[in-house]
Amino acid sequence: MIELKHMFEPLAIGNLTIKNRFVVSPMVMNYCGVDGVATETYIAYHEARAKGGWGLIITEDYAVDPAAKAFIGIAGSTVIHGGTLVSGAPTSTIGAENAIRTSLASCST
Repeated sequence: MIELKHMFEPLAIGNLTIKNRFVVSPMVMNYCGVDGVATETYIAYHEARAKGGWGLIITEDYAVDPAAKAFIGIAGSTVIHGGTLVSGAPTSTIGAENAIRTSLASCST
């Protein structure tokens, strides 16, 4: 049987210490709006992972150019390049920032 004792040990990556070696790989969830704005579903998804005890969470891709947006519901493109947030986006953006902070805090020991 394979021993997984190291999976629960901290891992240092540069100046960052991850509390364990469990990693959520990036997955395209298509939970953002077609305009690239984070929805409450997107935020709740990442908050749930951040609270779940994972050592590292790698979020899905962000479209940095409208032509590069491979999926309709991924974050970025219109928000990044259009410079305009739709109604409700500031709340979602704050929620996303909090989810990311929670995720980063859960990684550090």
